Formats: sequence, structure tokens, C-alpha cells
Amino acid sequence: MESPVLSKQLELSELKQIIKNRFSFDRRKVIFFTLNSCLLGLAVFSLFSAITLESNSQIFRIRTYLTDQNLSNREQARKLETILIPQNIAQLCTIVASIIGYYGIYQKSQKILHLFPISLGVSLAFRTIATIVIISYFNTIQSVFEEEVGTFITLQILFLAFNWLFCVFAYQQFKKAQVEYHIVTKDRERLIMDNNMAYELIKKIIKN
Repeated sequence: MESPVLSKQLELSELKQIIKNRFSFDRRKVIFFTLNSCLLGLAVFSLFSAITLESNSQIFRIRTYLTDQNLSNREQARKLETILIPQNIAQLCTIVASIIGYYGIYQKSQKILHLFPISLGVSLAFRTIATIVIISYFNTIQSVFEEEVGTFITLQILFLAFNWLFCVFAYQQFKKAQVEYHIVTKDRERLIMDNNMAYELIKKIIKN
């Protein structure tokens, strides 16, 4: 028969482990939400950055090398569309992934869980395509703009690198948070079961 002291020690050990599991999940959740918020911020910033705005916008009054083109020329208009379409698809997919990420940690549905990495993957693919097209397009600009174009290309590459890093880290934290959430859920279910058993036992003792 198990001694009361040993039983008490086991209960305390289990309780400490449950608290530790909960703390680990809460910490992981904060890390993931921070990365997810950064992804969402980058996506929103990209949607409203100069590269996606029309030339001579009456609201923003922004002119850029990309949009300050003769759009009556079909080839110029096609090049602009070639850049803007994958660029905007990438940011919209990132926004969708971020929204799924906020709620996905608490979901058990595998379909919902699979949407997060798929959205991130599509976003990165279109973002990479857009960056390659932008760089190849800007290389055709005359040498008078070389310094500005060089700076812009550098920023595009850095922006793409940040997107990749944030997406990879966010996905890693998402998977780890999912695992830890399932552990916390099992701990909670076990505590509820133990409490119910104790409650039923007390009821029987009182009746007797």
C-alpha cells in the first residue's frame, strides 16, 4: 500500500509539472503571437507601401520609379501588373496566415492547422517571384538612377529575407505551441477528472 507521504509527494510533483507545462505554453504563445504580429505588420505595410500605389495618387501623392511609367505603353503596363499581382497575393496570403495563426493554436481541426503553413508557403512563393521580377525589371532602368535603384533592390532583398525568417520562425513556434497546448489540455482534463472523483467520494462519505 502506498504511503500517504509518498502519495503527497507524487501529487506535488504532478502539480509542479502541470504548472511548468502551463508556463511553457504561455511563454511559447507570447513568442508566436509576437512573430505573427510582425508578419501581419509587414504584410499590411507592404500593401500600403509606395510600390503598390498608383502614380500621382491624389490621396498619398507618391511617385516611384516603378509606378512613374508610361502606362499607355502596353509593355510597361504589363510589367507593372507582373510585379503588383504576385506582390499583393503574397501579402494577402500572409494576412490570412496571420489571422489563422491567432486562432489556430487552440484548434484541433487538422484542416485549419494545415491552412497556416500552406498560406505561409504560398505567400513566400509569390513574394519571392515578385522580388525576382522587381530586380530584373529595375536592372533595365538607365544608369542615372543606379544609386537609388541599388538601394531599392537591397531593401527588396532584405525585406524578402525578413519575410522568410519570420515565416520559418513563426511556423516553428506555431508547431511547438500546438504540442504544448495539447499537453496543457490533457493536464486540465486530468485535473477535472480528479476533482470530479474527489467530489463524488466526498458525497458518498457525507451520505454514509
